[in-house]
Amino acid sequence: MSTQVGNGRPASPAPDKRPKKAMDVVIAHGPDGQVFEIPLAEARKYAMSAARQKELTCVTVPKADEGEVGGRHAVLLVDGSVGYHSNWLYGPYLWWRNLNYYTGWHWHPNRYNPVAYDNDDY
Repeated sequence: MSTQVGNGRPASPAPDKRPKKAMDVVIAHGPDGQVFEIPLAEARKYAMSAARQKELTCVTVPKADEGEVGGRHAVLLVDGSVGYHSNWLYGPYLWWRNLNYYTGWHWHPNRYNPVAYDNDDY
């Protein structure tokens, strides 16, 4: 039996009332696959200029079917592919409204997209 409603949202609210909290970090993936958690205050020292960002417009987050899932919330989907979970899980996530990282109950409405929805979207 499915625990989802038509639009991919879980059929019920989050399992408990643990609040979400801002992580104030930048998550970075290195070329060797290593993942870094950098305090936001430290990361701001290395902020890119708009010109540099424009130069890097082709840089994208790796696709789930290539074995790399942004928050390590990979699940084996019904069709055999790997993607983001669509049920409630507690852990770090990238919130779609402001693209900040949080820790809390969330789900991903798109199996190949790392941005997540949470209780504030329910």
